Amino acid sequence: MSYVARMSIDVDARAKAILPDTALSAHDTVEIVQLLLKAPTADRPAAPGLLPHVWGSSRSGFADHALRQLLTWADLPDLTFMTGEQAMYRTEDRVHGVARNVTVLRTPAGLQRAGSSLAALFSWAEAHPDVVAQASNGLYGGADVPRLLGRTGLSVNPRYDLTVQGDEDGDDLDYMLAYLRGVRSVVRFCLHHSMAFLYVQDDFMIPAGLDESLDD
Repeated sequence: MSYVARMSIDVDARAKAILPDTALSAHDTVEIVQLLLKAPTADRPAAPGLLPHVWGSSRSGFADHALRQLLTWADLPDLTFMTGEQAMYRTEDRVHGVARNVTVLRTPAGLQRAGSSLAALFSWAEAHPDVVAQASNGLYGGADVPRLLGRTGLSVNPRYDLTVQGDEDGDDLDYMLAYLRGVRSVVRFCLHHSMAFLYVQDDFMIPAGLDESLDD
């Protein structure tokens, strides 16, 4: 039995605040992931500039690939859980072509580290606009990046926000930065309300199927 190579069709990702004790009593990876996925978004009072959750999706994984590049160039390994690397939990369905990466940050120290790394990413991007533009596949030049970084709007679903470039496909640098602003806001929400931070990335790939010629 064997599997063939796959490529991403879409990469979905979401961040949300959940209760800190969610899934603490579970030990099996599958059970932990199931409990985390079922966890409701924490019901806490809204605060200016803070989002309890954000969801995004990127056609062919454009934003995921661009973020991988930026994190490598900026040397920010603490955020690689956002691209599926260094995730706490991973489940795969190779036949149907879905890989799920899950990370949960429960402690103030972990949340502060993620928040500081996100702040460092934006600061690095401001200092290196020409490098950031390289992740746009030629859509933007270095002179365009400060304008994109200067945007402050928050959206719980930037893929379907008409004010964001690339809103329908999630394949634009503007979309990726809008999504990152949302994630940073969720981290701040969790710190503000002493909640845990849940991050889930689903990578949808062309289903491998089974090579039936090798089943015998």
